[in-house]
Amino acid sequence: MGDPRINSSTNQQVCDWLRANGVDPGRIPADPRASMTDGQLTLLSKVRGPHGGDLVSPDGLEIMTETITVPVTVPPPPIVEIWLAPKCPTCGR
Repeated sequence: MGDPRINSSTNQQVCDWLRANGVDPGRIPADPRASMTDGQLTLLSKVRGPHGGDLVSPDGLEIMTETITVPVTVPPPPIVEIWLAPKCPTCGR
């Protein structure tokens, strides 16, 4: 997981928070389109193949993702709340 808009310290805090809530940051793409509503975290996760590697789309151009939702058991610290906040006024991400 790595968001190019945030520094390494913030990235580490986001990764720690994801782990604390049962999400493997290694499966999260750079733009996971994460949101939190009613105690649930929803975000994109890379799809793993049968041998543990990332699955690639049939056209070979992108890594396949799926939307996952997990309960938030550890509340986000302020820096993670900023990371979760919508950034695009048009699309909400």
